[in-house]
Amino acid sequence: MSYVCQGLEAQLLGNVVRKERPELEEQKDSLVRNIADGKKKLQQLEDEILRCDITTTSTTNTTTTTTTI
Repeated sequence: MSYVCQGLEAQLLGNVVRKERPELEEQKDSLVRNIADGKKKLQQLEDEILRCDITTTSTTNTTTTTTTI
């Protein structure tokens, strides 16, 4: 029940801010988009690092195996 009340409060506050201070609502929306973009970029960079690490590990293991034989 408290989650429902908190959600309704957030919606009501958003409506009031949008009416009385639209520039603040625009700023909040911009910040939310920037955070989402940053999280997406972070995930892409983490994925790239993992791919590089796997490629490096794979290459190292192949080289070691080849020289051992």
